[in-house]
Amino acid sequence: WVVSAQYRQAVNDYSQAAYKNNDIPAFGRLSHFAWPWRWTTSSAYRNAFLADAPITVESDNSQYMEMETDKLYFYDNPIFFGKESQFARLNSIQVIAENNDRARIHVRFTLTDSSTKEQDLLLHRTQGQWEIEDFIRPDGGSLLKAMQQTTRRRLSTISPK
Repeated sequence: WVVSAQYRQAVNDYSQAAYKNNDIPAFGRLSHFAWPWRWTTSSAYRNAFLADAPITVESDNSQYMEMETDKLYFYDNPIFFGKESQFARLNSIQVIAENNDRARIHVRFTLTDSSTKEQDLLLHRTQGQWEIEDFIRPDGGSLLKAMQQTTRRRLSTISPK
């Protein structure tokens, strides 16, 4: 599984807007829930994103702690690979809707602490390959739309240099 080009662009826009606006802690504010999708993006994608988004730590301890929390967000969500050691098993995949090259599926999985998690994925088939277009969380809605909305708001507050 890989994420779609639109989703990758939204992630890139979101992160770049955060850095330009000097609002690094905003990443963690989007959501702190762990969604360990080992199969969401490739290692090459994860490494490229992390290389493109260096985090500079200031001496202010409270900001440092917030950024540490945000780094956990990077690793505890579907964009940046979850903590793979937390993933125990995939319980079920159910197709909710399918139309030509698009589908919405519902996925349930268990973590190593025996808790069960679930969410919907919006899929799109491109050149015969299924890509994840969006993650729909039961309590937070569209992760893609949340990132895009935050990006627009953040970019509107950046003053030209």
